Amino acid sequence: MKIIERKIGEFFCRRMLKPICSKQDTMLLLLETLKLINDTEEILNEKGKVIIYVDKMSRVFYETDDKIFSFYFPFALDEKEPEYYRIYDILTDLEITNKMISLLISIFKNDRKLGESF
Repeated sequence: MKIIERKIGEFFCRRMLKPICSKQDTMLLLLETLKLINDTEEILNEKGKVIIYVDKMSRVFYETDDKIFSFYFPFALDEKEPEYYRIYDILTDLEITNKMISLLISIFKNDRKLGESF
C-alpha cells in the first residue's frame, strides 16, 4: 500500500472544483493530478490536498475545507527515490512520463470532440 499526499494551492484547487461534466473533464483532472505526484514544491498558501491511495482498490481523493470527492486511480506507483515515483500501467508496464502527461493534457484541452469518443 502506498499513500501520497500533496498540498495544493489556489490554482489547482480552482481546477479541482470545476464541475466534471464529461469523461474528458475527468481525464484532464487525472492527468493534472499525475503531474502533482513528483512535484515536491512547497505550497505556501494551502487550499486543500490530494491524497493518492494505491493498493488493491486504488483511489485519488481531493479535499478542501468545503468538499471531498474521489475516483478510481488507474495506475501503479513505485518509489524510485525518496519522494520520486515511477507511474506506470499495471497490465502493460508502460511508464507514464511527464512528457507523455503534458502531451495528453494538450490533446484533451484542445480537442473538445475527443471526450465524445469514450
